[in-house]
Amino acid sequence: PQGYLFTESLPDRAIARREVREELGVDDSCLIVMGCGTVTPRKGCDYFVDIAYQYQQCGTDKQLVFMWVGDPVGPPDNNVYMSKLKNQLSQYKLNGNVLFIGSRPNIHKYFQAADVFLLTSRLDPFPYVVLHAMEAAVPVVCFRETTGADSLFSDGKAGFAVSKFDTSAAAEKLRFYCKDENARRTSGEEARQRLEERFLYEDYVQYLLHLSNTINGRERVFEHQ
Repeated sequence: PQGYLFTESLPDRAIARREVREELGVDDSCLIVMGCGTVTPRKGCDYFVDIAYQYQQCGTDKQLVFMWVGDPVGPPDNNVYMSKLKNQLSQYKLNGNVLFIGSRPNIHKYFQAADVFLLTSRLDPFPYVVLHAMEAAVPVVCFRETTGADSLFSDGKAGFAVSKFDTSAAAEKLRFYCKDENARRTSGEEARQRLEERFLYEDYVQYLLHLSNTINGRERVFEHQ
């Protein structure tokens, strides 16, 4: 279980969409697939790039940009993984379609600007970025069996959980959302509703208190045995 502290005042969605697209240098009509986290192998940024390539290979009339928010770990000028990603982008000819923009102070602005959130982690017990996406009513596409959040999207109503590391299937789900604005909106609304129903911080605190009392009760039993 997790608890989420809801943002008191989210950035205006229309303004966020316009400002972020201006920052990225893309048209207002361009759709944004967002990834977020430290740029490390565990976060699967290479899968993020590969999914962008798979998406591009099938061809689409809809302009789309893949945006990753987060910094590499270690010196930027001596980061082996970042160098690998740059080579991957060059090999796939994706330099203009996949953007690693570094960390940003107002992360909620970028979630508000996104159309789909793409979680590509190899291993992530329960990434908080998923809850940020749900708060912003953004549908999520992720892998199964790599994160504790995949069950939230396994029924296809608030997003999709595809087979483990199946980048082609993930690209297909992105294609579905990019073609259907109504599906994006409906799935996003469902994601937001699930967040409100299942991740209230007050419920999380009560769960921890109950767990603590249960453990303390067991300890007292053992003391008297």
